[in-house]
Amino acid sequence: MGTSPVAFVIGAGNVIGQAVGSTLKDEGYQVALGSRTGANFGDGFLSVKIDVLEPATVAAAFDEVTRHLGPPAVVVFNREWCSSMIPRRHALDGFSFKAVSFEHIPTEDDPLSLPREAFEKHLALGTAVFDAARHALAGFRKLDPGGAGSPRSFIVTGNIAPFWVPKAKYLTIQLQKVIAAYLTELFAGSYRTEGVQWVFHKIDESIYCDADDVVRFYFALQVTAQGGPPESELSGEAHAIAYKRILENSSQGEWDVWFVADGSPYTGDKPGLP
Repeated sequence: MGTSPVAFVIGAGNVIGQAVGSTLKDEGYQVALGSRTGANFGDGFLSVKIDVLEPATVAAAFDEVTRHLGPPAVVVFNREWCSSMIPRRHALDGFSFKAVSFEHIPTEDDPLSLPREAFEKHLALGTAVFDAARHALAGFRKLDPGGAGSPRSFIVTGNIAPFWVPKAKYLTIQLQKVIAAYLTELFAGSYRTEGVQWVFHKIDESIYCDADDVVRFYFALQVTAQGGPPESELSGEAHAIAYKRILENSSQGEWDVWFVADGSPYTGDKPGLP
């Protein structure tokens, strides 16, 4: 167990997870990469088996990371449930994207035609953010607020689905991410003062103080320059750059972090589909 801060990337079996993990390693973090198979990601990483739909494996994974590296100061929730039913592209009212956590409902305009089992599967992935965040916060509380890796950050890899007007045909993808976004916003507000540190500054003859929030929660999403789904522009490197910038923030800031293909902040309006 070293003295460097620890980062745990959940859902490391794709380009986003691996890019984020590699960047955090380059930034001096001890990095654990979690996947459903527990695949070996090579030297310099702790490979951990975790299935976010199985609470026992989530608890065991956090325990393993803590035992080998220490409590994580950064947790990235990058897990999506991918339907093998849909390997093709789908049009979203003028946008198109490669479906990842999306499953067709049997009848396009009939949300109740989705089988209960499928509904619960997508619901469970959204609520899995709750379980992961609970374990992350427990680890954050074991760390010295002013120690290595401060502040403590929980980052959810998101998309723009929570910001769309609800539509039946997008039920499964919206269900997952709407829950994740709601929980992230809730946690960001609820724990804003968790472990807060007061920083005093003397300017001329006056004393000023700022609150340095220690525990932070983010829902991060890549979009196009126009604010749409990134489609072919989806980039692991962009996520890595954006997440690095999040960790360099001087305060919580916005809970929803929008960025574009080069990892820089999205500066346009935050759109929703009509």
